[in-house]
Amino acid sequence: MTSILPIFRSVADMQIAMHGQTIADTVTTSYGSILASLPGRSPGTIKTYQANVLQFIRFVEANGINANTYTAYRSELQSDLSSVSTKNAKLAAAAALLKECVRIGILPSDITGGTPGFKQSKAHKKTGLNPQDVQKVFNAINTDIVTGK
Repeated sequence: MTSILPIFRSVADMQIAMHGQTIADTVTTSYGSILASLPGRSPGTIKTYQANVLQFIRFVEANGINANTYTAYRSELQSDLSSVSTKNAKLAAAAALLKECVRIGILPSDITGGTPGFKQSKAHKKTGLNPQDVQKVFNAINTDIVTGK
């Protein structure tokens, strides 16, 4: 692998830097704990984030890591059949992991800079109900049979 900015020669080098833990072990334990400790994160959000990071790690395990890894991951996601927002969430999770690796000294520099996310068409955006529609829904509720807590 030729690169102007070599980061690791292999995933094994990355694992050595992580004190023998596999990358997946590190994400599912340490990173999950960090996310869980942040206020306002639901268990579902944390699980989704971990799954997105794990997908990126599998990409790194298959392809190695260098200065172009994040861009290559974005290119691979392009053919993913997921929605644009899901692809952007996957990119954001990968970027957060890479930036954390820089922060704690596993990576020497940030390799995510300048890589754009996926553009989402505004055509799918729909406006909410107007006041008249809300009133129609409210009027259709039979309050004689509906009970609350």
